[in-house]
Amino acid sequence: MSINLKSDPIQKSFIQYLLPALSGMVIKSTFIMGNAWFVGKGVGAEGLGAISLTIPAFSLFTAIAMMIGIGGAALMSIEYGKVTSALDKPCLISRYWLPLSLRP
Repeated sequence: MSINLKSDPIQKSFIQYLLPALSGMVIKSTFIMGNAWFVGKGVGAEGLGAISLTIPAFSLFTAIAMMIGIGGAALMSIEYGKVTSALDKPCLISRYWLPLSLRP
């Protein structure tokens, strides 16, 4: 399934972008609920409290990773579309090094 942004209707393109993003969020939510269920059964209230404290950090790290990945893909596509551009490889390499530079 390819997406042609020049000729396809906007609603069709929107749905084609929406479905993978929506399914990813549903899978992530299912993972969190399953994790909470197993920890609640095995550890109890203390474990659920720990999950409640770590889920926002998990969501933040996921958001940062998606921001780097999607932003890097957009920049790479823009530079790749310019036939004479010499920035496509440095742009790709910087997307690999940026997450490593954010480590504590």
